[in-house]
Amino acid sequence: MRLYAILRVFTIAGFTASMAFSSTVFCQQASATDPTGYFQQSYSIADQVHLLRQGAGFHVEVIGNVTVVEQTDGLVLIDAGGSPGAGRRVVELVHGISTKPVKAVVITHWHGDHHFGLSEVLKEWPHAIVIATASAESNMNKRGLPAHPDAAFDAAQKINFDRLIKGFTDQSQAAPDETERKYFAEEAHEEQLYSEDFRGISIRYANVTFADHMSLLDDAAPVEIMFLGKTHTDGDAIVWLPKQKVVVTGDAVVSPVPFWRSAYPVEWISVLEKIRSLGYTVLIPGHGVPQTDTTYVDTLIATLQSVNTQVAALAGKGLSLDETQASVDLSSSERAFAGTDPKLAEQVKSNWIPLVACSYAEAKHIPIIQGKPCGPLQQ
Repeated sequence: MRLYAILRVFTIAGFTASMAFSSTVFCQQASATDPTGYFQQSYSIADQVHLLRQGAGFHVEVIGNVTVVEQTDGLVLIDAGGSPGAGRRVVELVHGISTKPVKAVVITHWHGDHHFGLSEVLKEWPHAIVIATASAESNMNKRGLPAHPDAAFDAAQKINFDRLIKGFTDQSQAAPDETERKYFAEEAHEEQLYSEDFRGISIRYANVTFADHMSLLDDAAPVEIMFLGKTHTDGDAIVWLPKQKVVVTGDAVVSPVPFWRSAYPVEWISVLEKIRSLGYTVLIPGHGVPQTDTTYVDTLIATLQSVNTQVAALAGKGLSLDETQASVDLSSSERAFAGTDPKLAEQVKSNWIPLVACSYAEAKHIPIIQGKPCGPLQQ
């Protein structure tokens, strides 16, 4: 069992599997120079809309999708990459899309895989405004990153990265078959790439915040930035492009396995229903490939409804969290997300524990605290 992969906060991005979702498009093939698809590539999604994303497949270190919207007088980025290295690639890819400057960056939420590349973006376009919900802005440095590149901080982080790389390498060498050996070797490779990307990291913050709604008006590609409710975090921004009928969800939607940690399962349903009601033609998730219908969103809603209903009934009977975890039946939902792929099923199972814990916390009126696991132990 890949214990380390199960314990990571972000465990999967775009794992290809035989699933029931008919809406997966824009698939990417790994190149010979980037066999695991770790590095972002650029895709045209609609008129004036491009997507920068990692390749389909498991990534031990994930990079949030970055959407590029071309307005008349400049570009709007939605998220900024998950490290300085990822941010530099965003800059390079954006220059390949347009000669216009980036005038605004929307950060969908506070998790670092979506904004740790911001320092590099702002080096290239220092006059760009950075937009986030007030809650997301207040949580953006939960990891205590330095305000400027710091050699001592980098050295301390390198020790951690070297330990992780060695762990994956050891697992590869001890693997019982070639498939497992290759799998762990690729994880070691990606961890090495991420350690290099992370070097020189420094934090940047939003300088424009909003509570409910903000518009970036334009004749060619108007941008509507909305807070529709708590989902993956307590300050998720959803971006709607009404002319292109493209919605960018951040991690409110992640395919093919959602990130259900420190989540708000009850409110999440209503947000997904609002997203569905927009009538989008393309949904760009926080990770993974875009969707062209509501099939995946419908599955997310049904899963959350099932979990909340079961947990509320069990918690109402006085069962403990452990007893509730053991009693909730999620087998049908597991099949819906993972199909028959055993490795993908492992990632699905790793998300059930925090999802049930968060649902239990809401049923018991226990506050959910950003950056901490759900459940009674938060208190």
